[in-house]
Amino acid sequence: MSKHLGGLAGSAFLEGLFLAIQTKTGQDVSPTGLILLIFDSLDSIIVPEIRPQVEIFKIVIIIIPFVYTFFGIIIVGWKLGLAIFVPILIGSYILFISI
Repeated sequence: MSKHLGGLAGSAFLEGLFLAIQTKTGQDVSPTGLILLIFDSLDSIIVPEIRPQVEIFKIVIIIIPFVYTFFGIIIVGWKLGLAIFVPILIGSYILFISI
C-alpha cells in the first residue's frame, strides 16, 4: 500500500507542477501535452486514411493520466486517496505558482 501512496503523492505533486506551468505560460508541458503538441505539428503530413486511428490515440493519451489517478485513489481508498491527492496537488500548485 505504501508504494501506491507514494505513487499517488508523486502524481499529485507533478500535476500541481504542470498545472502551475500551464497557468503561468499557457503551454501544456505535461507528457500528455507534449505528445499532443507533436501530433498537432505532424497534422499536415498525416494520411487521411489513418486520421481516425490518430484521433483515437490522442483520446487514449488524454485519458491515461485520469485513469491512473482514479485507480490510484481507489486502490488506496477513496477517503485516504483524496485526502492525500488533493492537498498535495493544491500545495504543489501554490508552491510552483509562487516561484
